[in-house]
Parts: sequence; C-alpha cells; structure tokens
Amino acid sequence: LNYDNIQNEAEKFSKEYHLSHEVPPFPSIKELEKYKNIIDTKFSKVVELVKQKLSQVESEGGHGYEHLEDVALRAAFMADKQCEVKNISEEQSENIIETSILSGLLHDIDRHLGFGEDHMEIGEKTATQILSEANIYDPIVHVVVRNHDHMNFDTGTDPYLTIVFAAIWDADHFRYGLEREDTFWRMKEKKGKPVEDVIHDYQFLPAFRDSWRTTYGKQVGPKYIEFGLAVAKHIEETFQ
Repeated sequence: LNYDNIQNEAEKFSKEYHLSHEVPPFPSIKELEKYKNIIDTKFSKVVELVKQKLSQVESEGGHGYEHLEDVALRAAFMADKQCEVKNISEEQSENIIETSILSGLLHDIDRHLGFGEDHMEIGEKTATQILSEANIYDPIVHVVVRNHDHMNFDTGTDPYLTIVFAAIWDADHFRYGLEREDTFWRMKEKKGKPVEDVIHDYQFLPAFRDSWRTTYGKQVGPKYIEFGLAVAKHIEETFQ
C-alpha cells in the first residue's frame, strides 16, 4: 500500500475504463484559441499582476497560474456556448465571456489560505485590487470570486451573473472526477496525507454529479464524476 502502486493501478484501470465508457475530452487548444488571445492581449496586465501575487505566496498544490488560466479558458468556452443557448446578443456575449475570463484568472488568487471561506473573502479583495491596478472595472468578478466554491450560491435573476458563475463553477469542478487518474494521488502524497486514509477519500464526489450549471456542463460533467468515482472505488477495493 503506497502511492506509487496506487498511481500505477489508477492509470491501468483508467485505460480499461476508457475502452468501455465515454469520457469526453476537454475543449481542444484550437477551440480555446480565441479566448487565449483575449488573455494574452486585452488582459496581459492582469496576468502580470496575478503571477506577481502568486510568486509571493506558496500556492496550494495544483492551484498555481496554470489552474487559473485553465479555468479561465474553459469558463470562457462554456459562457460562449451558454450565450448561444440563451440567445444573448453579440455585444453582451463578449462582455460575459471577458468577465468569465477575468473571474477564472482571479477565482483562486488566494487559495494558499486553504479551502475555507478565507480564500474567498480575501480573494475578493485581492481581485478587486488587481483589477483596479489594471484599470478594469467589472461589477461581477468580485461576486464570483467571493462565492465560487459555494455549490448552492443563488445568482438571483441577473442573467449576466448567472452565466458567469455557472461557467466558473463548471470549469473549476470538472477536475474533481478526472484527477483520480493522475494528479489527485500525487497532490495527497505531496501534502503528506496517510495513504490509508486517502484510499477512502471520495465520499464528497457524488454531490457533484448533478451540480452542473451550464448546458455544456450538464452534458459532460456527470461523466467526469462517474469516471472519478469508478477509479476511486476500484482503488479502495484493490488496496483496502
């Protein structure tokens, strides 16, 4: 019973699972290209400030800049699709996509504080400060940053906030199932978690099976969680 053996078994089982089950891929680099261009051009100052902030703290495992950009790109992709579903005008759609990108880049800016309310409360202030330094005003970003880990967050009747929060929520939680194939075990190992406890650490996953908020998320999200649960249960049965 050790992390190396668990990692190998998870990868082996995952390959077998993919042969008989559909696990949708993430949006391709080509599909995300236009959103990456927005980050690199329009929001380059925000990126600079985010990286500067992260260089001053010890980021929680798996929550560095790469994670922030990944969530920003996937959130923009889903927000774009959701605007099509809701027949949002092109002008409004562009604003929603850009707000989704900013929210993604800033949602875990203070994740080094842990997984409780602190990282969202302080993160809201940090996000507001970074946007101010970048000369950007957006009334939605700080609300999303403050509430991004709240599964039951009520966005009210604001369609703008509803789409942005939905896109961030879904983009941020896809990994909850997929990480069981690779990063989950190594993150736990890096934190020094007892392997005997980690093989049983999946009880929170079922709650996310039906938590998806965008149309796209509802199509693919449950399959990601089912995959993660299958890997987790296999590991538990194999090593308990």
